[in-house]
Amino acid sequence: MTLSLVIDGVLQPIDNTLTSLRDRILELQTEQRYVKTVMVNGESTVLTDIFNRHFAEESQVEIFTYNSLDELIEDTMESSNQYIPRLIGAIESSVRAFADFRNVEGVEWLQKSAGILDWHLGVLRNFDAMAPEKDILVCEMYNRTQETYDAVKQAVESVDFVALHDLLKHELLPLLLSWHQSVQVFQHQMELEHMKQKLNLH
Repeated sequence: MTLSLVIDGVLQPIDNTLTSLRDRILELQTEQRYVKTVMVNGESTVLTDIFNRHFAEESQVEIFTYNSLDELIEDTMESSNQYIPRLIGAIESSVRAFADFRNVEGVEWLQKSAGILDWHLGVLRNFDAMAPEKDILVCEMYNRTQETYDAVKQAVESVDFVALHDLLKHELLPLLLSWHQSVQVFQHQMELEHMKQKLNLH
């Protein structure tokens, strides 16, 4: 097997083994370099796939990183501002379905939202881990959202539709709405900051 790794256009000195590849990728975190995109043989993929996939005989992994932590945060917040409203809409549809005893439809809406919800939890977990000092707001938001999601999954397994309705309506939705509000405030602040920088250039 021929395996190569290119990071930001630079070929990396790895010894052609999966262990060496993964170790080098993990080193990026200690270098405070944050992954933006991942390609395998020219096809886009996600970082977690690198640690689980079976590579072809000849494979090139190419990784591009963010220029700064600020760029990563801005990009993530922009994505959150796009995805969270969709997640809120799906959860609201699920709540309405459970309230009308359309339980199969309620579960279907919940299943549709699972991917975005997992992504959202990953964002909160990463922000919590990256903070140089513990951010109480992010930490609490992550813990409460994870606990609520765990309770939702337990209610699904128990086929407890009343509990599902209550958890989604009174626990998960308020958390998502609160986070979306925080994202919008952050984006507004960043827009003002960019405007100030442009004015200072003239």
